[in-house]
Amino acid sequence: MKKIGLILLSVIFLVYGYLGYDTVRTYMQYDVTVKTSARLSDIAGKVVSVPLETPGNGVIRQIRRVQADGDCLFMLSDQRLLQFDFSGKFIRQLTASAHDSEVFIADYTLDTDRRLVVIIDSQRNCHNYDYYGNLLSTSRLEQPWRKLTAFAYHNRTFWVTAEKLVKSRENPDEFQIIHSLYQLDANMHEIASQRLHVADVGRNRVFESYHADELLADDYGVYAYASPGNMDYLLHDTLYITHRQEIPLLHTGGHFGSACIYPVRKGKRYQIATNHQAIDDHYSFFYDRIDHTAYCLSKGFKDDLHKTGYVADLQPMDIHNHSYCYLKSGAELSKKFPDRAKNNDSPVLFIVTLKT
Repeated sequence: MKKIGLILLSVIFLVYGYLGYDTVRTYMQYDVTVKTSARLSDIAGKVVSVPLETPGNGVIRQIRRVQADGDCLFMLSDQRLLQFDFSGKFIRQLTASAHDSEVFIADYTLDTDRRLVVIIDSQRNCHNYDYYGNLLSTSRLEQPWRKLTAFAYHNRTFWVTAEKLVKSRENPDEFQIIHSLYQLDANMHEIASQRLHVADVGRNRVFESYHADELLADDYGVYAYASPGNMDYLLHDTLYITHRQEIPLLHTGGHFGSACIYPVRKGKRYQIATNHQAIDDHYSFFYDRIDHTAYCLSKGFKDDLHKTGYVADLQPMDIHNHSYCYLKSGAELSKKFPDRAKNNDSPVLFIVTLKT
């Protein structure tokens, strides 16, 4: 018994050092299991592989913002918008400008009601394509945005987070950056806007900036997700969000309402956060609301389904966080796709449907 007690005590001290005293106290309150290693099958209900055909005008690298509608699969790669079908066959490339190579795609979204690909370019022009690659219209956005940070379509309207410069109230000769959420109609005219504000998660320790990485939605409305700079208090803050009364879309704690930024992507079962851009602070965080299990992973999930090593950077494919994806290339494909393992420019997209 004494030996078992010493082992348990050692484990407790290790966990205290990893998560901090406050977080440990919080997850003990909710009887949460914390895991620092996990398999992909622990969270994935289904994983589909899509071997991507190489476009005739260049290789596929740095894929992000993967979205799908029906049999159409879209993704950004090196400032190009590529379209595939679900077999991986390359269909076409959409560009921001056919005449000016210095104009690039800032972001895009799918209008699934009208089956349109809506592109915003670096010059604040909006281009509407149909799913067959036909350019239907181009219009100029009149909003005085300094930088577009996220773009989404939800509930028959468009949503944008963007930075703009405004004069400082204290010193009219100085400017400050304001980050806001904008709601736009089908013609990209502004309906409403709200300044972005960090959601009330108790101490807000995980937030280091107001930068929004993604626009997502839950049953209560649209919200922004910002990748936390570290995960020391991420479990604590996630439990605060999960177990308190539902936090509304608009933050009303201040003198005026403002749209919320959250440290997690809020799914039906999983609350998710990832950071794989930083050099020294990579992590994958999943909190399972059904099993009350927190996955705090520095290497990601071990791919026990397709044997591609570790899956660290799961990216959402839809605004409600139902599907995620990850990309693999080169030697990591040696067991599942040996013919592609010799070429780093022949990637495979893996689409993950999370457990419900």
